[in-house]
Amino acid sequence: MNLQEEFREIKLQIAEVKEAVKSKPFQEIVYDNSDVMRLLKVSQRTLATWREDGTIQYSKIGAKIYYKPEHIQEMLDAGLSNHQKR
Repeated sequence: MNLQEEFREIKLQIAEVKEAVKSKPFQEIVYDNSDVMRLLKVSQRTLATWREDGTIQYSKIGAKIYYKPEHIQEMLDAGLSNHQKR
């Protein structure tokens, strides 16, 4: 196989991958504890407290905890003061 044939084969494979990605349903983004702690610059204990008192919604699968971006945003929006909401 010469270089041109290899290049055509690679282009074909890239096109197949693009089609496969387009045909897959959208996968929702989720964050785990370490992501949210880094994103919001809070400790593990603070995040645990927010879960315990219902400040933030989460899902638990086995021992792993996940957060949806919209739930993080809802928590942040709920914390806005009246002055900031204007």
